[in-house]
Amino acid sequence: MFGYRRSRSMGCDAEGDEMRKPRVVDGSPAQRGRWRPARWLGGGAALAATATAICAPSASASTILVNGLVQGTCLDAQTMDGVTLTGVAQVITCNSGPAQQWIGGSFNSLRNGLNPGMCLDAQTMDGISLTGVAQVIPCNGGPAQQWFLGSDNSLRNGLVADMCLDGQTFDGRTLSAVVQVIPCNQGPAQQW
Repeated sequence: MFGYRRSRSMGCDAEGDEMRKPRVVDGSPAQRGRWRPARWLGGGAALAATATAICAPSASASTILVNGLVQGTCLDAQTMDGVTLTGVAQVITCNSGPAQQWIGGSFNSLRNGLNPGMCLDAQTMDGISLTGVAQVIPCNGGPAQQWFLGSDNSLRNGLVADMCLDGQTFDGRTLSAVVQVIPCNQGPAQQW
């Protein structure tokens, strides 16, 4: 019989939530009702340590991503009615609403605070080649949904490491509201 319980530093489930190692009761009269750790396949301690490193913070630990080019503009998941996401990622005036809140998820995903089942994604044509479009789609754990914070505060994509999340500009100073994934350039429109 396996059971999962929330704990610190024991591992993650598929959604990135922390949990304990599976535990098993062997059923013998001496062990009846007594819990002991089940065996993990492969490098148990290393696996537990690795899994802990990618666990998501609690839902209350959301982050608002402010763009570095224009103060007061934030990464936002566009909605039709304030509730239903359209799939468009945009940069607009900060309002601290749930569509502007992002939660670090499993596999370095950024889950949207309005709907944590939706993740920031770098759109691809064939699963490999990026189109340049940033979108918010159902989380799938793929590399196009993995984001890494660069030393220059850029968000680098997991599929192509030298591609960054960027607030598109008209003239280098004025944001267009479009969020794109383009080659990293260390510019302020790529700082979050």
